[in-house]
Amino acid sequence: RILVCILDVYGNEYITVPFSGDDSLNFYNTSVAYYYGDTSQVYTKYPYVLNAIYQITGLNRFAAQYVNILCWSISALVMQKSCEMLKIESKLRVGALLLLSFMPFNICISSILMRDMLVYLSITLTMYWLLKWMSTGNYKNIVYAVVITVPTILLHNCVLAMLLITGVVVALYSPKESRFCIEKKFVFIFLLGVVSLAAVFMIPQFREIFLTQIPFADGGIIEAINGRLSYFYINTGESTYLKDVYVTSYMGLFFGTIQRIIYFLFSPVPMMWRGISDMASFCISSGLYILCFMIVFISVIRKVKDSQRLVLVSTILCVSAIFAWGVSNAGTAIRHREKLLFVTILTIIYCIQMIINKRKSLSD
Repeated sequence: RILVCILDVYGNEYITVPFSGDDSLNFYNTSVAYYYGDTSQVYTKYPYVLNAIYQITGLNRFAAQYVNILCWSISALVMQKSCEMLKIESKLRVGALLLLSFMPFNICISSILMRDMLVYLSITLTMYWLLKWMSTGNYKNIVYAVVITVPTILLHNCVLAMLLITGVVVALYSPKESRFCIEKKFVFIFLLGVVSLAAVFMIPQFREIFLTQIPFADGGIIEAINGRLSYFYINTGESTYLKDVYVTSYMGLFFGTIQRIIYFLFSPVPMMWRGISDMASFCISSGLYILCFMIVFISVIRKVKDSQRLVLVSTILCVSAIFAWGVSNAGTAIRHREKLLFVTILTIIYCIQMIINKRKSLSD
């Protein structure tokens, strides 16, 4: 990762690291302007983070990108802790760490000047603390999860999914009984969630802060989504999927979300392949998600019941549902779903461990 980072910072005139392009350059140029006091430019909130780093290190792009590598390093430590917490055997732990370490696209994304790794780390830590709360019932873990999630929403609205998952799990799960059930706390958390959502949607200042990437229009959500799709279809390249497919009703919105989640998780799908690079991308990136859902399916048909598995899979689907309407390009989909790499690998090895435990119990 350090070598890729050096190549991107000092050798980008000769070799371009995948996913490092206009966005990286715009982030850098905007953050440099902020560093010198010119805050007239706006290009998401990420340049403010970069400027904060520059205030410590000086105007050093390598240091800023090295922070992304540190984010990945922390996620590797969290993977080890998660495996210990979920009682996953050592061989599977090694496999999980190897996958986390050597997935090619993740190596690139964690080494370049993009905000993705900060969002990735937020999802990773929130998932860990939520699973830890399910195991221990200690509410300080929920506080940690909320504290890390809320600021990250400023970087990307997809993190709202983690806040939603956390709220639903806390409202419906009982650590004492180790199962989902309705308790007195449900009413309080439900009302708190309704008030919070109303405040975010109705107060313009909150909406501008937390929902910058969610489209709104006077004609309603369908018109807003179609407007966003039109922009994507015009401004994306050859790897655009579901081109010129629009929403005509709320039922169409529901089924369209399912369709777009599938494309988001598995693009470039075989019918879109343009050559060896697309085939390789499918095998390297999409293949991991195919493997994940295959193993989840096997654990279900083996009648293995488990609440943690439900939370892990729900997280993948919920985050993907938000991205589903914000991504219409295979390359962008690959980059964004790397934010779910930790959760996906943990889901795979946890379901394998469950299958192994079920087999042992039947043999005994």
